[in-house]
Amino acid sequence: MKKFKKFKTRKRYRLVFVNDNTLNTVWTMHLTRAKVWGLSALCVAAIAALVVCVVVWSPASYLLPGYMRPEQRRSARGSGRAGRHADDRDCQRARLCRQLA
Repeated sequence: MKKFKKFKTRKRYRLVFVNDNTLNTVWTMHLTRAKVWGLSALCVAAIAALVVCVVVWSPASYLLPGYMRPEQRRSARGSGRAGRHADDRDCQRARLCRQLA
């Protein structure tokens, strides 16, 4: 009977960093398609998380349309019916805090 050759279903790739001056191999890594997809997804997720952190915790968020500064938000809250109720609640809280202190 003939023996069938086993074919590898996964191709392996090799990532090599070579020093151009000396032509020495500096670093080598063996990769498969799954590893490449996984590393790509991880890099995209890390960059997205970094962008979200910068937008949330820095003044850069004020450059986005629809995002107001706190003083603008307070002045917008003061106008209209819902704003007056919110201000009334703030006054009530302040009176209660003064009474408890």
